[in-house]
Amino acid sequence: MKIQHLFCKEECEAVEDEYGMHIVYRAFRSPCLAVANEAKTFALHPSDLFYHCLFTMDYLKQLSDEEKEGHCKYEFRESLSNHFKKKVKDADEGEITLAVCMVMQAVAEWLIRSGGEYLPLVGVLKEQMEGGVSLKLNMLFRNGFKCVKETEIADYMAAYMTSDEEWISEELEHLLYDERDETWRDPERTLQIADGKKRSVVVALKAIIESDWIVDVNGERPKSIEKAVNEILRLAFGEKKKTALSQTIKPSNDIDFEGSMNRIAEELADKIKGFASEKSKKR
Repeated sequence: MKIQHLFCKEECEAVEDEYGMHIVYRAFRSPCLAVANEAKTFALHPSDLFYHCLFTMDYLKQLSDEEKEGHCKYEFRESLSNHFKKKVKDADEGEITLAVCMVMQAVAEWLIRSGGEYLPLVGVLKEQMEGGVSLKLNMLFRNGFKCVKETEIADYMAAYMTSDEEWISEELEHLLYDERDETWRDPERTLQIADGKKRSVVVALKAIIESDWIVDVNGERPKSIEKAVNEILRLAFGEKKKTALSQTIKPSNDIDFEGSMNRIAEELADKIKGFASEKSKKR
């Protein structure tokens, strides 16, 4: 039976072409290859591990300390396991468990290098692994990190956790989405923003999100409204260039606050909330 990965061959190649020389990707390659050499049904490709680790790090960056602990303790392992089981067919249960633990180990390795405040989270993650699996992964990742300079990758990982500029999971989504986009999007059916109306659309989206009409997977308002707006623009309208709300909604030349787009967004959000309240009263 051919070894399954989470990404298809074309997706693996796309990620590897773009990030193959990235310091984190290089550190992860060795552990993935070592496990794949022993696998019978399923193993993570380096692109799989890179994606899921960065997705997790970017998610954790948005959470409070309490939320980080809750996610690592109660949600992380189960959600990963369920996702992997949906993606692969007839895979060995032990190999799925090992793959899940590899992502957890990768996240733990990142947190260890990001500062002492993250060490409790590392303990939470490691407690969820069996002793034998934990020792095996410690060794595999120790060998993988020999492929890069320890000080450089530690500096990178620590800086990444405090950066508001770098969100590699978003870049990966764009990369993979755009790759698929070429094959299935019908140009005649693709929605587009009318000329000169993008700023107004962004204002409306911001107001809708602030009215709690669009929520995250936990049913709560997204931690970053800017990220949510950009995700909607990308998925609905194929907008690849990111929009900065600070420049679009509150530009430096918007001196008249009463007539500014930011003020309009706030008033619109209030109207939407009022509309929702009226609708609920009539029921």
